[in-house]
Amino acid sequence: MDLPYIPGHEVTGRLAGLGSAVPRTVGYSEGDMVVVSPSWGDGTCRQCREGNEQLCSGNGR
Repeated sequence: MDLPYIPGHEVTGRLAGLGSAVPRTVGYSEGDMVVVSPSWGDGTCRQCREGNEQLCSGNGR
């Protein structure tokens, strides 16, 4: 394996730069460590309410 090895599933890292669409109010700066939450639940179903957004069916049940 050649280093650095960067797997595609990592959800943390340091900001290399900020695009023009990023509002200044978020308070991010180049070099900040960030994490991405991989949960895209609807926030209303039972699974979301129990903290299991990754199991959300997306239909609000």
